[in-house]
Amino acid sequence: MGDKKKISHVSYPKEPHLVLTMSRQPEHNNFTRYLSFKNHFGVWKRLAIAFEKKRDLIWESSGFPKGIGVLRSFADTGNRNYWDSMFLENRGGRTALPIKHLLIEMVYDNPPGQSPIGINHGQIPIVDADINKTLRSGRHYFSLNNYARISRYKWAGVKKTAPWLVRRVARDLGKSGSDGERQDRYGKNPKYNAKVSHLCSEFASWYYYECKTKVAGHSLEYWSEKAGHSLRDVVATQQMHDAFRKAKRLYYYKNTDRTWCNVEDLAKCNRYTPKAGDYLERRGPAGAEHSMIMLRWDNTKKEAIVFNGPWPVTLRRVRVEHEEKNTDSNYFVGRVDF
Repeated sequence: MGDKKKISHVSYPKEPHLVLTMSRQPEHNNFTRYLSFKNHFGVWKRLAIAFEKKRDLIWESSGFPKGIGVLRSFADTGNRNYWDSMFLENRGGRTALPIKHLLIEMVYDNPPGQSPIGINHGQIPIVDADINKTLRSGRHYFSLNNYARISRYKWAGVKKTAPWLVRRVARDLGKSGSDGERQDRYGKNPKYNAKVSHLCSEFASWYYYECKTKVAGHSLEYWSEKAGHSLRDVVATQQMHDAFRKAKRLYYYKNTDRTWCNVEDLAKCNRYTPKAGDYLERRGPAGAEHSMIMLRWDNTKKEAIVFNGPWPVTLRRVRVEHEEKNTDSNYFVGRVDF
């Protein structure tokens, strides 16, 4: 995903994979239930899901009677915030479901970059948790939001003690799309923009702005204004680069020394190790290319696991040293405070 995206690069979800593990045998083996979503205006959209028994007490999604157009629409401009409020719903079925465990795996086609070792970053378990609730017969629903938060933290390896910025990004794993002004609940800081272009840089900047992230004792917005721009509705990765450089918190990877060196003060070389929440930038021969947010830095392998988005928001493996030595890419880190 480059800094300037074309409309054809919007990542729409494919058919999701759902698994229900029951605590006991329900009355019927085949039934339809709904994965339902509500936007900040209170408007509902529902994905009908047919389930069939696979073995023992396990049921899996077997089809989508009305297609997945509703789910795909969430990636369109103005609909992203539907992802934020999610429910499992019965709209009249006569079979009660005693649910022990629920898996909802969002599936995307070839997200950019490499998957972290051990996972497929195109298959994101937005819910993978013990529920221990009964979805009653008739009209009944319950919220999945808390289960989704816990599941995403687990998939990403994010602890409850992690910085708020990191937890805030992790809550969006599996979502795809953008919202412009007056289309979501974030008011003056819409998530992320009403356009498809430039969203990788705005993806990163949104969380720094919304979480009031500090850089050298000041908000990143302060440093971006000092650099002559705002972090709201950013239009280029270069703006992020300039803000961190203005704060003297920009480091480049020096592969000959295998260290991160401060751009403004080479004496600080070998004194900084990237951490969760830091800004990671890829640059090429023509300059700024891509913005990401650091989740983990492996100082032995010299590679990063990052949050990448928003088409979709997922994890990505970045082999910094390997790419620096074997491609035209160069990497920079912006250091944040917690």
